[in-house]
Amino acid sequence: MTGLGLFLVGLVVHFAGPTWIQKLMPPVVTGSIVALIGLNLAPAAWGNVQEGPVTATVTIVAMLVAGVLFRGMLGRLSILLGVVVGYAVAVVRGEVDFSEITQAGWVGLPDFTAPSFHIGVLALFIPVVLVLVAENVGHVKSVALMTKRDLDPVTGRALMADGAATMLVSSGGGSGTTTYAENIGVMASSKVYSTAAYWVAGIFAILLALVPKFGALVNTVPDGVLGGA
Repeated sequence: MTGLGLFLVGLVVHFAGPTWIQKLMPPVVTGSIVALIGLNLAPAAWGNVQEGPVTATVTIVAMLVAGVLFRGMLGRLSILLGVVVGYAVAVVRGEVDFSEITQAGWVGLPDFTAPSFHIGVLALFIPVVLVLVAENVGHVKSVALMTKRDLDPVTGRALMADGAATMLVSSGGGSGTTTYAENIGVMASSKVYSTAAYWVAGIFAILLALVPKFGALVNTVPDGVLGGA
């Protein structure tokens, strides 16, 4: 229902133009909401760092060194390199349990769950649409600044895509989607703005979802590495 609400807002923005919503949610509003979301997530990252301070520190240092010293592809993959180095250190320190990977199969389907509707809780979720609209608009503005392009005309499409994706993923029991600031941060860090890269990333994500061993591998990533990344 939240995804549907967001999709309808995007539909209106697409055909009526984004001017009205930008007046309703100026940069001071969208920027503040995006910042608040990040600040609210910061304690979770810090909690992960506290779970593995040594591993987290190594991960952070590896990312910074790769970003500063390397150029080209290696420099753009600084975050991934940091995670790989941090994971290797976690293995050496005995923080990784490989038993789950051993037991997992090579090919399999995710667990799907049909949606259920509880009218009593809808009032708690529908207002989330307002936050998602502000977040999406703020992210579109951020990408526009990074790419030096006018993306206002596609704001409605971004909102519709977010809403449609949320409806699709929730129909199988997955979590709602949004335009994650983390991914936009990766864009800023890597200087890769090509939409083709995200097509490839999406296809690989779907294929990897069909490999239980990869899912088990992801589950073994220690909290310290996640906090550092």
